[in-house]
Parts: sequence; structure tokens; C-alpha cells
Amino acid sequence: MEQTVKMNHLLVLSEQLYKRISESENKTPYAFNLLDLAGVNEPFTSLILALIFKYAPEQRNPLCTSFIRRFLQPCGFDMNWVKAPVVTTEKEHIDVCIHEPGKYAIVIENKLKGAVFQRNQLARYIATLRKNNRFRDNQIFIVILPKNHDNKFLQHLPMSVFRLPEDWNSNNQDRACKTNDACSCLCDCGQSCPQCTTCEKDLMQKFSSRTTVVDKELLEWLKQDCLSLIPKKELPLKSAIMQFYDFLNGIFNNRFNQKLAMEIVDFLRDKLLKNEQDIEIQNKGEQWKTVLAKINELDKLKSGMRELQKQLSFELMQDWRHRILQYADLHKSYNIEVSNNGFRLFIQGAELGCWYDIHDDEIEPYWGCSAKTEEQRKIVAKILDKAGVPHADIIEWTTGHTLHGDERFLSFIQAAQDLKLLEK
Repeated sequence: MEQTVKMNHLLVLSEQLYKRISESENKTPYAFNLLDLAGVNEPFTSLILALIFKYAPEQRNPLCTSFIRRFLQPCGFDMNWVKAPVVTTEKEHIDVCIHEPGKYAIVIENKLKGAVFQRNQLARYIATLRKNNRFRDNQIFIVILPKNHDNKFLQHLPMSVFRLPEDWNSNNQDRACKTNDACSCLCDCGQSCPQCTTCEKDLMQKFSSRTTVVDKELLEWLKQDCLSLIPKKELPLKSAIMQFYDFLNGIFNNRFNQKLAMEIVDFLRDKLLKNEQDIEIQNKGEQWKTVLAKINELDKLKSGMRELQKQLSFELMQDWRHRILQYADLHKSYNIEVSNNGFRLFIQGAELGCWYDIHDDEIEPYWGCSAKTEEQRKIVAKILDKAGVPHADIIEWTTGHTLHGDERFLSFIQAAQDLKLLEK
């Protein structure tokens, strides 16, 4: 009985807080982000950065120069070198490179979407820029854009990232020091190999002073520096930078309004830290214990909600399954697999389906497609386009969230029929 009363109190408190947020002048404004909707990948974000750097009214490069001054001048970069910077993307496998022949080269390694480092990755970029005496070591600078903040980011990198084996220019899986995965060298596992005697192992020490890690400071640069340097008439560029700024805020989990956060704190203080006489509890230890007790109650409530969500996910899937089976033996007429947690349609090796999944306590209903070859990707793209399902480029495994899996799945079938891809 006491537990029920506590849970009811939490639910009432939640409703009151939601009402307070909805009426607050500090609530988050109505917004959508084009980059979120498009599901952009890392190469696309690299292109956005490059286009920002390329802004050059009257042969000046205010944004590129501002970036270099803010992030690389402290690393020993001489601003007098900057005359006519050239900006490239995805050239020689480098995400973004700012350079002027014989003067300097700035490698920008984009990990904003959380991609892992490949074996020897930064060492290979250094070797590429060294080739044919294009740049000396003291002319090469490195900027890393990570997804997460880490004060010791460079120290936490795999050893191989800054190590250069003799066969560095060979394919990733052909190098003598490779391991079974696609990213590691034997040195990352505490082992050695024949290449170790000729491997250049001190690049971390050589380049650490000219390497900088830029995480949330990139947001400050975009909003404070870039926007102030762009004339009012450049509305498309300003708009693009604001969208990119908001997109990065989403990546860094930083979209929440701080004024609203403090308003919520004040609301909770008022509701939780008062005694029966509506007077605030003065003892800070008692306040702390009260908040901890509420957090424990919330954990129990959340656990119960998760269990309810699991049950509802199963019931939702049963509703979808019932509707699918209503259609005159579709699962028998075509190559369709129907199970308790989803259904799949197979077409020439490609797979399209809907299901719900429980992973790390997260429960989501999905639509998804699997396409392992270029031909299968083309088939899937045709079906999704015909069914009116938004999608980015089809990769080996592509998914999207849905609460209408039965309708989505039937739209796949109808599209495949219209395209004459299904055979009974």
C-alpha cells in the first residue's frame, strides 16, 4: 500500500512538472533539424565543415582563418603562413585537409559520429603528406573531432594509431601486424611482429604538440566566431551553420536549455524539500537523503514502466501479426517469414521486415532491410522509394523506427508487387 502511494505521488509530480515545462517561457522552441532528418553520416559532416572553411569573400578566408587561429595557433601554428588555404574532403582518405603547398597541412580527423580509429590511421596520413617531400613534420598539424569529451583523449588512443609500419601503404587486411578485427595492430594487444623492428613508433611524441582534440569548443566557435564574421546578407550560410550547430548539440547531448534546467531544479526543490508545514528543510544532509530516496523510487517506477513497455511491445507485435495473417495466406504465397516478434520478406537475397527488439533495456519497434550486395541494395532502394519510405543511402543493414509495422510491411509487399519483384 505504501509503495502504491509513493508511485502515485511520483506520477502526480511528473504531471505537474510536465505542465510547468509546457507553460515555461524557457521551454525548448518548436524545432526540427534537417541533418537529423536526413540521417547524415561522417563524410557528410566533413563536407559541411569544408564548405564552411571554403567561404572566401574577396579572396579572404575569415572562417578558415578563425578556426586555425583559435585551435592551432596555440599549437605553434604561424598565422603568417595563411595566404590562400586549399580545402579538400575525402582526398587521400583524409576527412578534411586544409593546406598550402610547401607551407602547412592541417589534417582534420572527423569522429563526430563515433567511428573508431583504424589501424595506423593518423600515421598513414602523416606518411601520405610526407611523400615526395610535400611537407616536413613541423608543417603538419592534426585536429581530432571526437563525439565524446575526454581530457586524456590522446593517451587513450590505441597505440597503433600513431605507429607507422613499413607496409603502411598496403591494404588494411594485408599488413603484417594486423589482428583479426579491422582496426587493431598486434601492438594494441601487447604483442609484437616482424614489422616491429622497422616500424616508426615515436610519431605520438613527434606530433603531440601539433595535435589538438576539439570537442564542445567546436560549438562555441560555430556560434560565437563564425556567425559574428558572416554578413547579414549571407543567410544560407548562416542558416547552414545554425543547423550544423544544433545538430552537434544533439550529438553532444547538449540541446537542453540551461534556464529551463534551473527552473526544473527550483520546482523540485519546492516540491520535495519541504516539511509538513511547507517550510524548507534546513539540514542539507536530510535534503540529500530525501532526494536519494526519490531517485530510488523513480528507479523502481522506471523498472516497472520498462516491464510494461515490454508487454505492450509483445501485444503490439501480436496485433501486427494478426493483421498480416488476415491477408489471404500472404505468408504462404510469397517468401515471407512470420514469427512472434516480427515478419520478414525475402526478395532475391534482400530482406525487408518489421519487428520489435529489446537490447540493453531499450525496446523499439523497427522496420529494417538487409542488403549485402550492390544488386540487393538497388532492389531495396526501389521498394522503399515505391513504398514512400524515407531513407538515406542503403547500406548492409538499414533500420528505422515505426509504430505501424503492419502498414509498413504491407506497403513493402504492395511495392514489390507493383515492381514485379515478387513471384508466387
